[in-house]
Amino acid sequence: MGRASTGAKSGLVAGLIWGIISAVFTVIALIAVKQEIINALNTYLSGNTLGLTADSVYNVLLITAPVIDVITGLIGGLILGAIYGWGVNRIPGKNDKIKGMVFGIILWLIFSVALNLGSITEYGLAYYLFTITGGFIGAIVYGYILGTFFGKWWKEPGQDIPVVEPQ
Repeated sequence: MGRASTGAKSGLVAGLIWGIISAVFTVIALIAVKQEIINALNTYLSGNTLGLTADSVYNVLLITAPVIDVITGLIGGLILGAIYGWGVNRIPGKNDKIKGMVFGIILWLIFSVALNLGSITEYGLAYYLFTITGGFIGAIVYGYILGTFFGKWWKEPGQDIPVVEPQ
């Protein structure tokens, strides 16, 4: 098994944990800034002919968002784990756990901090701070678990061939 496939397998396990952490912080954020989200939904839904209300969409969001977080964690963990496995030798750090956490921080900067900036104007600063805080914790845990399992499961080619001593 190559490094990318070992990384994908490790990423799948780590991604499940990342998704669960993300789901918990998403629910906390949705509850903490409920009114700002409902106000934004009212703006989006103005003029809709489907009879949707902001409250009904919010309630659906409260149920579906955590499930989507876990599914995204699994799929994203798998893909990003493969990328980690492919590039692990290029990531700074003295061991796989540190390399995994560095990789997690890079992911956090891209996905939670940079790509989530638009949520400030839509849902407010409090929601953004919840998401980047939860994203940071999730990314660090993801990276640590990814590095741990990668280090446990990766064997250099030829490493698993038993040496037979002549008799």
